Amino acid sequence: MKNGPAEKAGVLDGSWLLELNGTSVKNWTYSRLNKKLKQSSSPLGLLVIDAESEEFYRQHNIKITATLADGSWLPFEVRKLQMTRGPDGYGFLLKEETCGSGKKGQITREVDAGLPAEKAGMKDGDRLLGVNGESVEDLDHHGVVFKIRADSKQVTLLVIDAEGSKFFDLVCVSLGAGGAWT
Repeated sequence: MKNGPAEKAGVLDGSWLLELNGTSVKNWTYSRLNKKLKQSSSPLGLLVIDAESEEFYRQHNIKITATLADGSWLPFEVRKLQMTRGPDGYGFLLKEETCGSGKKGQITREVDAGLPAEKAGMKDGDRLLGVNGESVEDLDHHGVVFKIRADSKQVTLLVIDAEGSKFFDLVCVSLGAGGAWT
């Protein structure tokens, strides 16, 4: 559709739709896809691929998944925050909350002005993905706090803002993987 949502999002003419909200649509009929699109909440998580790339992956027998997608154009960025503990601590509260995916996540709250967390770039509502080079997405709150406190002087945290967290939950992509630390 000329000037439609797909064109505005940069989807090329002739592209293939692979997933809707993290679910493969490979074997769906047009009718089923249309019904699911109408039932889906907004915004939608779509995984699309251009015809040339699809042909390459098919010829090389490579399964196409969201983890192969080029996210460099996305407005969401995972941030690495390096902090040295001050006399009043790091200066943030960490709370376990339910994220958009339904999974529990560690969310930063009450970031104190002038303390190490704020100086490193932490924002209220950031989702904590990793501590000192290791993913914490599958740890409970106490396990995450233990990792943060393991070194009493410094810590490196991997975080993403609330909007980015919602987006990646929608497309079912884990952000705490080791590749994000490089």
